[in-house]
Amino acid sequence: MELHPELARLLDEGAANLAHTESFGTLTAAQFNWQIEAGRWSIGECLSHLNVIAAGDITAIRAAIDDAQRCGITGQGPYRYGWLSRWFIRSMEPPVRTRLKAPKFYLPPPASDPLETLERYRRNAGELAELIRASNGLDLAKVKTPLIQPK
Repeated sequence: MELHPELARLLDEGAANLAHTESFGTLTAAQFNWQIEAGRWSIGECLSHLNVIAAGDITAIRAAIDDAQRCGITGQGPYRYGWLSRWFIRSMEPPVRTRLKAPKFYLPPPASDPLETLERYRRNAGELAELIRASNGLDLAKVKTPLIQPK
């Protein structure tokens, strides 16, 4: 089955993000953790934040895909998402119009090792790409993950 265009776009965007982050591998730890000003996140904190989110979300996404496949929740699209999903997606698109504070359980450590952080980001990107492919053929608007609140 051919990959749905929405999923193909997500794979392309994920690959572009991963390619961009590879340039951070040449940074020293000081450069990786440098903040432009107090209260603004460094490159290391941004990537660590994405890694923290992925740590909880990947398991939930995998379970949602498995459940949807078991229950036969299939669809061809175009998908119609609810207002909350549309708002959330729009809020993440650049340029950022409204800055939101990350919940405490999604806060990154204040400093991180560039090589470890990038390796974890690569692993997460690979797992997310696998999940995107695995979701092909499902009704993307009906498959839901629970609100994730790590302990």
